[in-house]
Amino acid sequence: MDFYDKIKSKMDDFASVGKKEKDGRFREFGRVSEQAAPAGAYDQVPQNVRDAALKLAKLPAVDVVKDESVTWVIHVSDKKEPVLYDYDSVSGEVEKKIKVDKFMEKRKTMYDEFEKDFKVDINEEFFKAPPAQQAEPVQQVEPVQQVEPVDEGVEPKAGPDQGA
Repeated sequence: MDFYDKIKSKMDDFASVGKKEKDGRFREFGRVSEQAAPAGAYDQVPQNVRDAALKLAKLPAVDVVKDESVTWVIHVSDKKEPVLYDYDSVSGEVEKKIKVDKFMEKRKTMYDEFEKDFKVDINEEFFKAPPAQQAEPVQQVEPVQQVEPVDEGVEPKAGPDQGA
């Protein structure tokens, strides 16, 4: 509740204050809708938090939501009505998304098979430099080319391969 007391008067700084908070964790869910995120989605919003956020009438608002053993302090900045699109206008994007999802699924399956078949041990000590080498920065030195000075008032002499 200390965080709620700190933030209720500074709603505009919610994100920056939340990220600096040491006593809890800060999570940003982005836009929250009535429909739950699909299973396995990166940032699934707990149902209690979703319901509380959607019920708030006066916005922007900060509220406290209890979810089992977790207490959430939520910040709701605004509401947007859902937008519906014609299938023809989004069918290309849907097709791309399906292809990417299938690729990622196939890749994960292959990774899992490789992990079963091959065992990889990484020797972390090998990659650590000795303390003496860590202290000295490595400098790149460019090679020096020697060029003969050219005297602008003198005609160049013909060399053996230039003819006389």
